[in-house]
Amino acid sequence: MGLFDAVRRALGRGDEDGKTGGDAPSRSDGAARSDNDASWGLDADAAAVDPQPGPRRRGGGHGRHWDTAVDGDEALRAVVARTLDEGTVQGSRVPGVDAVEYGAGTLRCRVLRRDGDVVTAFPVADGVAHETTVTEVTQWANDLEADASVVLGPEEFATYGASAWRVGGVPLGDASVEIAALAYAVERADEAAYETADGGEFSTREMAGFAPVDGGGVADYAFQTTVREVQRVPFFDANGYRFRVPLTRDGEETDYDTWLYAGAHAIDGRVPEAGEDVSGAFWVQADVR
Repeated sequence: MGLFDAVRRALGRGDEDGKTGGDAPSRSDGAARSDNDASWGLDADAAAVDPQPGPRRRGGGHGRHWDTAVDGDEALRAVVARTLDEGTVQGSRVPGVDAVEYGAGTLRCRVLRRDGDVVTAFPVADGVAHETTVTEVTQWANDLEADASVVLGPEEFATYGASAWRVGGVPLGDASVEIAALAYAVERADEAAYETADGGEFSTREMAGFAPVDGGGVADYAFQTTVREVQRVPFFDANGYRFRVPLTRDGEETDYDTWLYAGAHAIDGRVPEAGEDVSGAFWVQADVR
């Protein structure tokens, strides 16, 4: 059973016929086919600063991404307003385009502007750098953002290309890519065991993997992993945490880590500790250096 097969089975994922993993149609870009995107909702205030709101498909729109960083519309309005008032301006190679960034530490708000007008705003986080390959890029309709598929260890999967605005896209090929994951929800995971197709047994204890979320965007995934390190970090005016976790693992037991960010509003129960298994749903970003 492959890692994606195991994750799908452990988290109840599969196609409409109940197939999982190798029995289900493969999607190399990590995107989920679903007719349930409407269930992801639409934040009216996010729409005010994003010309392409709603659940993300190929082509753009931040939809629920702000749910990973703030707890509610009022907090979102306050963060974007403070970014425009107090943030630091960063230049771009794209004529007329810049970004205003605000936030203390590893999680920030980034507002993109074209000729002084706001194009969109999104949360961005420091990640873990990996030498990897960018295999596919799909530009968003605003020409400043993009989805980027990358290869990391045994997996090829879609991410949000957080660095696209700097050059108007994401270059294909080998690159140093910083990967971060922002959680919609995190909870401690109990161990479960499943029988494999060959009659063996698979345990979810200390597993590391992720699978597309039904009804989610291109870079939204369900995950299960193990906490290696815990740091308390500010989530703008609220409390939050980041967890060093394996994002995936290859056949030689090599871990490929990321920082998993979770605001207090996203954590179900007590804060997970190092050594504990956690599961939930997250949005994956890639910053190509």
